[in-house]
Amino acid sequence: QAVVGQDTSYRHWGASVAQISRYNTGAWARYRYVQLATGYDRRFGEHSVSGELMFDQKRALLNYDLPAELTNFAGKVAYSYKGRYFIQGAANESGYNRYEPGKQYGLFYAGGLGWDVTREDFFHKLAPWIDHLKLRATYGRTGNANVDYYGYYIWREHFGQVAPTYAMGSTYAFQNNTLAEGGPVGNQYLPNSNATWEKADKLDAGIDLAFFRNRLLLTADYYHERYYDVMQSRGDNLTLIGINYPAENIGRDLYEGLEVEVTYQDHIGHVNYFVSGNAAAQKSKVLFMDEQYEQNSWNVHTGRPVGQMFGYVAQGLFQTAADAASSPSLPGYTQHAGDIKYKDLNGDGVIDQFDLAPITRNLPLVTYGLSAGVSYKGIEVSALLQGVANRPAYIDQAYINYGFFSTGNTYSQAYTPALGRWIPETGTKATAPRLTAGGNQQNGQAFINSFASSYYVKNGDYFRIKNVILSYTIPYRWLRRAKFGGVKVFVNAQNLWTWAAVRGMDPEVSLPSYPLARVVNAGVNVKF
Repeated sequence: QAVVGQDTSYRHWGASVAQISRYNTGAWARYRYVQLATGYDRRFGEHSVSGELMFDQKRALLNYDLPAELTNFAGKVAYSYKGRYFIQGAANESGYNRYEPGKQYGLFYAGGLGWDVTREDFFHKLAPWIDHLKLRATYGRTGNANVDYYGYYIWREHFGQVAPTYAMGSTYAFQNNTLAEGGPVGNQYLPNSNATWEKADKLDAGIDLAFFRNRLLLTADYYHERYYDVMQSRGDNLTLIGINYPAENIGRDLYEGLEVEVTYQDHIGHVNYFVSGNAAAQKSKVLFMDEQYEQNSWNVHTGRPVGQMFGYVAQGLFQTAADAASSPSLPGYTQHAGDIKYKDLNGDGVIDQFDLAPITRNLPLVTYGLSAGVSYKGIEVSALLQGVANRPAYIDQAYINYGFFSTGNTYSQAYTPALGRWIPETGTKATAPRLTAGGNQQNGQAFINSFASSYYVKNGDYFRIKNVILSYTIPYRWLRRAKFGGVKVFVNAQNLWTWAAVRGMDPEVSLPSYPLARVVNAGVNVKF
């Protein structure tokens, strides 16, 4: 409605444009899982028979990928006679749609035998002090669909012309926010139309024992696992057409180990207690990895433990500029006092790839644990302890070793290990190389003290009180009138105390992950 004496018109400012409505999907996923199973279980006198047929399928759709579909058709049977002799078998036909059609399925199987010796009539006459003795053995062939790690539909061939180069291969990558087949130029791989499942033949033999009216229990297992068709890139190859070889099923590895668990449980009057300890030792060996011929034995990877660390052998730090100038060095680098002194293994006066050697000991990895508990009239105390031995720790972490670690175009703070850096006054007592701003980069090149070497290999053994629990359950007769079903007061602590050969970092967590926290909880559980 117009008002006399006032301007009722609107003035237009700027230019009119259509409103823009944009929608961007950050990430999304869709999963589908189907499982069907049917079974049979019956006893005929002293014979027991059971069987089961199963089907399951998991389909995952992530972002813009094509669906990944894993399908299993499985069956298992079991037979026992008098609860004394046992035989079991299982088979699984597994399929994965990321393999080439016609090669998507693999057959995997397992079988086991068991003998409860204590059920034999003659046994208790021979060894009446043994309450239980069972012998068992299993063998199986397992599979692992590890192909996605090495390529997206690695078997598909793709040819394209991109002047003045060409794209060829089976790798996908994002280019200009578009999923491009072939990957960026220079990073393509030849297709692998023979890609198949990784496999392993696994043998396990074990024994179960019980003594002193089942107070003392012992379980021991030995396993031998041979992995083959492991996906690896060839070391002995030529890029004849300027394109990398794909990962192939060529690797072979061996794992062997021993596991033992001992438990003692008993009571003295109203005091119940138990102590259980376990230990495991494992060693491994690379049987084949298609590496190039090496004239120096210390350069050879085959025959060494799987994941063996290689690097330069450190001989301490240069103490004088004269020693640094007269010693073998890496090409293109000027060594200084306070730098790591590397050993020239082949004696050619140069530190290069021919001086790389194993920098960790070939010892079985040992893990162990101990759990114990005591209870008395509602009071319960229990603890879990764990540890690892023969574990190497490589602590060449920028967050610890590099002084004033570079962040963008500036330098962030230095960490306390920088206080032990080499200076002429500390000399042989220094615990780290000389301080150099810029972290592991210097003038765009890798800094000499950042190369993998035995200097950074430390003892990674540790022992930890993992968990401690103290609780008290109030007697029911005290709560009956209050109509409580039960009241339990408790306090527990996690990661209560840790001993580690290397201080300053969590032995179970690699940087930059946040270390495990020491947590103490207290509370009351009330049941009505």
